[in-house]
Amino acid sequence: WRWLAAQSGAAACGAAIKANGYGLGARAVMEHLAKAGCRDFFVATWGEAAALMPLPAGVSLSVLHGVGESDMVIELAVETPVNLTSKQRELLREFEKLSEENNPESSSFFSKVKGFWDGMKS
Repeated sequence: WRWLAAQSGAAACGAAIKANGYGLGARAVMEHLAKAGCRDFFVATWGEAAALMPLPAGVSLSVLHGVGESDMVIELAVETPVNLTSKQRELLREFEKLSEENNPESSSFFSKVKGFWDGMKS
């Protein structure tokens, strides 16, 4: 890395740490290179990035493959109310009625096309 950094002149020189540091241990490789002066690191996936956390002070890390669907981890908890008051039922019905206009899942493609053409008639 030091040789490459010297060759780069004024340009920044970083290091790609992929495949667990090519078998040497990604974290150990990053720490070694950071002690040598490397400040810019690159990994292929978000999983590789997570394995390097926390980063040493002054170090940046870029993920080359961007964010993919498999990187989107979410936990969703939905509670279904069971004992609603009459006011709560009324509010839910009102919310449902208002949501029909804004919910893309509430109607099929063909009903949207029909709605478009019906709107052109008026």
